[in-house]
Amino acid sequence: MRTPLWNRSSWLGWLLVLTVLGSGCISTNVASFESDDHTGLTKDERRLWSRALEEQELLNASSHIFDADTALVRYVNHVAQRLVPEAATGTEIDIQVRLIRSPYLNAFAYPNGAIYVHTGLLARMENEAQLATLLGHEISHVLDRHALRNVRSLKNKSGFAAIFSLASYTVGGLLGSLIGVMGQVGAYAAVQGYSQSLEADADVAGLRLMAEAGYDPHEAGKLFQLLQQDLALMKEDEPFFWGSHPRLQQRLQTYQHLLNTTYGNQQGLRNPEPFRTHAERLQLMTIEQDLGAGRNVPARLLLEDYLDTHPTSAQAHYLHGQYYRQAEPDADSLALAAYAEARTHAPGFAPAYQAAGMLHYQAGRLAEAEPLLTEYLRLHPSASDRGYIQQYLRDIRQQLATPDDSR
Repeated sequence: MRTPLWNRSSWLGWLLVLTVLGSGCISTNVASFESDDHTGLTKDERRLWSRALEEQELLNASSHIFDADTALVRYVNHVAQRLVPEAATGTEIDIQVRLIRSPYLNAFAYPNGAIYVHTGLLARMENEAQLATLLGHEISHVLDRHALRNVRSLKNKSGFAAIFSLASYTVGGLLGSLIGVMGQVGAYAAVQGYSQSLEADADVAGLRLMAEAGYDPHEAGKLFQLLQQDLALMKEDEPFFWGSHPRLQQRLQTYQHLLNTTYGNQQGLRNPEPFRTHAERLQLMTIEQDLGAGRNVPARLLLEDYLDTHPTSAQAHYLHGQYYRQAEPDADSLALAAYAEARTHAPGFAPAYQAAGMLHYQAGRLAEAEPLLTEYLRLHPSASDRGYIQQYLRDIRQQLATPDDSR
């Protein structure tokens, strides 16, 4: 079921944000946190931050936050801290990155410096320089106070038109659950993004931050090429800002211009190995989430890349079988071969026995299904589907006229 992205409470939330800013024309020309002219938070900015903090508390307490891999979280935050300019240290902002458990391609920032990156986006990057490109863009939104400038601009007609465009968008499932918990400030940054001029400013400033931190600016364009390729496979935009074909094309054009004019001969760090050591642990989770979200082609490509470097991974071969069952219904033999490969590399990997056994059972190959399902229950006696599998085995043995000893 698809539900409206902006319901009545969301509209009231944005009206509240606009109300606390006061009436009349408010200047959107505010000094950056890097600037000597910065004199602290304005009254309306403090109100905006207060609302953003309320939203972050809900998001941080939700099941969408990925914090199981503390080493990865520390690593991403270490890269982010390398990008924060010295001029911004000691100011009100606090750059902290958290990860969202999601296969979709996105990242966004709250005005106080809280940045959220989807694990699916990390899983598709190739090196630390590409991560720095992404984080530099989001940090620039924070440093230049784009959220405040954006909300102030919502007081004019075109700003309200932007909200109307979001109000008509509907989404359900995982996306609906995730967007619903972000709140108004977070969801606007994640879905709509900022104006074309502010995004271009963040492109320029973000690339400057990553280049000044010693990273190779030429990796910036490669990041957006990777994202474009992934989205082209799906043949449709995602609802998120970073997953929009037109937006990515704008990003790529901006970066290509900067590389041709400003950073043409500049080289720097790429750091593929430390990045791969941390981020590749997300890939199997992302593949499984991709399959669950119907993103079959991106799942297959990421899976093939993973198997190239991890040919003995039982879970990867198992997921390969799951891909064949879901995306290629007539490829039962390929799915069974993938499950068998998983069992070869890890004889105790229970899911591969269950999946192969059920595939045989559904195809009427009862003699092949019986030993696989029996072994599955032996390997995983506390399986949540144990009762169902026992019933299948009773049915199989009755049809095969074999003793029922599964009780």
